[in-house]
Amino acid sequence: MHPPPEICFTNCLNLRKNMTLETTTYTLEKLVQQYRQYPAIISTDLQLTYEDFYQRITRISELLKEIPLRENDTITLVSDNSLTMVLFMWAAWLRKLVVTPLNPSFPPTQLIAMMKNINSRQMFVGKNYLPQLREHVTGIYALKDFLYSGNDSHEFPATQEELALDAPHPATIIYTSGSTGSPRAALHSLRNHFYSALGSNQNIQLHPGDRWLLSLPLYHVGGIAVLFRTLLAGAAVVIPPDRKQLYHWMTKFNVTHLSLVSTQLYRLMNDFNQAPPATLKAVLLGGSAIPASLIREGVDKALPLFTSYGSTEMSSQICTTPPGASPEKLMTSGRLLPYRELKISQNGEILVRGKTLFLGYVKNRNIDPARDEDGWFHTGDLGEMTEDGYLIVHGRKDNMFISGGENIQPEEIERVLLQWDGVTEAMVVPVRDVEFGFRPVAFIAVREDVVIDDTELRLFLESHLPRFKIPIRFFDFPETFRNKGLKISRKQLQSYAQEIVKQK
Repeated sequence: MHPPPEICFTNCLNLRKNMTLETTTYTLEKLVQQYRQYPAIISTDLQLTYEDFYQRITRISELLKEIPLRENDTITLVSDNSLTMVLFMWAAWLRKLVVTPLNPSFPPTQLIAMMKNINSRQMFVGKNYLPQLREHVTGIYALKDFLYSGNDSHEFPATQEELALDAPHPATIIYTSGSTGSPRAALHSLRNHFYSALGSNQNIQLHPGDRWLLSLPLYHVGGIAVLFRTLLAGAAVVIPPDRKQLYHWMTKFNVTHLSLVSTQLYRLMNDFNQAPPATLKAVLLGGSAIPASLIREGVDKALPLFTSYGSTEMSSQICTTPPGASPEKLMTSGRLLPYRELKISQNGEILVRGKTLFLGYVKNRNIDPARDEDGWFHTGDLGEMTEDGYLIVHGRKDNMFISGGENIQPEEIERVLLQWDGVTEAMVVPVRDVEFGFRPVAFIAVREDVVIDDTELRLFLESHLPRFKIPIRFFDFPETFRNKGLKISRKQLQSYAQEIVKQK
């Protein structure tokens, strides 16, 4: 199933078909003119057309001139998803600022450290977090001070210059999840986000008037990707007041598209028993491995599922299944999207490059391009391509450990655990063992109505795995060890498991 070494997969057909896009400058202003009367942003409070949207961001952009900021300066945002935050981000890009959204659930000391790492001196904060951060940060501003109610004029306010969406200048710094180590600051250009959205929209059709629910946080690359996908298509971003009652907001706002991680999909399907909302056209899944049982249930409930493989460094999706993919294909990570390239190295590692590949990692004013001499980014993920071009991801290269002389890839065990009916999450980590060096243990989360019998689970695993890969212990998934993002910290779980085993 592995391709010969050094064979590069690229969506050449789509690239050639869209070569005219290479020489066309896409500006925010032209798209706003084209879609001016269509909804651009929808929230519980109001609905903005593209014309309204542009008026507001240009006004905010003018207000930003009063703050001592220069082109390419980095600013940080600490806020929940909100209308103000979305408008502020676009206004900052108009001023050619680099926007860094941070997870507001992080403690002030961590936020400040992340801010210093990227040499940011100004922080713009949502009202819920202002009191606790004001005493720690000097250059702090309230996002609410940039609210603008619009005016009666239908003329677009003048700006210094148009915003070219396919421009190479820096636009965002997004911290990686840090699920296997410390978070890293990934720098993207507008061009990265533009081509990420362009390739996505060629696979998942999005039209003027469609509505994409902002169900992922804006400090995650998947959240920012929604802003660009909707803009290029003249669709609307729907901003719910929370990301918990997904089914309620989907039906209330007639949502057509949404992006979900595994846990969100599980909760969504618990909220409806029959068919999904009639307006729903696409459910894009990502973030981590999706349990096979969840995919089967989603197919049975007629959800228009798309599975994918992506990364912060590649500006969201790299591969995604096509529309109407069979249940078998939904168990893969899909096919390569336009404007990306991918190859499998001799040791089975997934390497990527293309127009969506980030500019590099930022640390202490320096930028590490994180590419080899041929421009490939080494993802650290292991995988293979099927003969018909579908990617199968096996797991992280640095997650592998040796037990009694045998190599163990935790994700292989996790995939089998996720086949057990009722298991919604699984993570396998090594613990030290005097005899074997390391042994696997498993953390699992199950549906509320399910009780796991360890003996039955072991028998199930033994029918799918060699005995040395069977976890020696099973633990409940500790919610307290989530890293307050979209992924679990494997490193923290490993330390926690080691402590539990010691105590026993």
